Amino acid sequence: LLLVGVEAQPTVLFMEDHQLVEGSFIEIINSILSGGEVPGLFSNEELDSMLAPLREEMSTTGFLHKNLFSFFTHRVKTNLHVVLSMDPSHPEFAMRCEANPALFTRCSIQWIEMWSREGLQMVPSMFLEEVFNESDEDYDEHIVDQMISIQETVAGTPRQYVSFINMYKKIFTKKRGEQLEQKKFLQAGLDKLGDAEAKVDELSQQAGKQRALLEEKDAQAEQALQQITISMQKASESKIEVEALQKKLSEEEVDLKERKLGIENELSEIQPLIESAKKAVGSIKSDNITEIRSLKMPPDAIRDVLEGVLRLMGNQDTSWMNMKKFLGSRSVKEEIINFDARKIKPEIRAGVQKLLGQKGQSFEHATIYRVSVAAAPLAAWVKANVK
Repeated sequence: LLLVGVEAQPTVLFMEDHQLVEGSFIEIINSILSGGEVPGLFSNEELDSMLAPLREEMSTTGFLHKNLFSFFTHRVKTNLHVVLSMDPSHPEFAMRCEANPALFTRCSIQWIEMWSREGLQMVPSMFLEEVFNESDEDYDEHIVDQMISIQETVAGTPRQYVSFINMYKKIFTKKRGEQLEQKKFLQAGLDKLGDAEAKVDELSQQAGKQRALLEEKDAQAEQALQQITISMQKASESKIEVEALQKKLSEEEVDLKERKLGIENELSEIQPLIESAKKAVGSIKSDNITEIRSLKMPPDAIRDVLEGVLRLMGNQDTSWMNMKKFLGSRSVKEEIINFDARKIKPEIRAGVQKLLGQKGQSFEHATIYRVSVAAAPLAAWVKANVK
């Protein structure tokens, strides 16, 4: 009031009905509009001190006003413009209007109808520009259409529409932050899995070298055995030479048996893996298989596992349609369980081994089990048969 009444500075006071937290606020607005004052705001001593600078200026008006306070309230009503935004759907709207007549007698009423559809489309685009830019999905127009549909359904006011948009923005920002944090957590897990995969590859390469060395030694033993046999055939010259050759042969046979036993032990370790995989396949529920077949666009992990199964079984058609057809067979589990791994051709085994190398993550139990309960045993079956 000092700014507009004493200093004569034109000022706009803008208030919305949600700011009228107490009933006295609207009464104060009504008093300012009707009388240019707030009753009881200043004491007489404060008014005398505050209005003293207006005496000289009041005299230039030809004493059109009875006193300084009248001149002060006139300047307040002249320089202060009150803009009050009210929602007609507010439960206290009618009571506030009836109890404060200055809202009608001293104000110009601008009744704002619902925005046009073009306006309803433009507002979210402006308010949510940052949100749409952050989103990787091209659903901007779809989201705006949904907002417009909700607004038209509830017949909300423009301010409610803006509040709805701001709330959407707030929730989106919060949820996006949570998702980014979760992504960071999952990425750390994937990095660890990558390290483990690299370690497994390293161990596999070492095992391959050892296997090659074992085969070389086995070949050497076979060659030595042949040489011993030839030597025995020619060892008729002397009994001493024959006995010496027999002793040497016995020693080398013992060594050969030990090596052969080691090879058989390695092979025996693989057989339990195959039997375990077959047992897991036999426990797959039909509902879980049906769940996979019902997918229109399966996750990459499921496609990779099913591709490995089909290729091992000699079916090179790895389209999703053929995969669904394969799973739809009533005897699909029996076909997999009774499959003879000895029938796998070297080129097929090499191709599936390459698939495991490229898509090894899809065949990890923790990964594929999280995607599909039915696909996890199939992944174990593929790895066991390739070994």
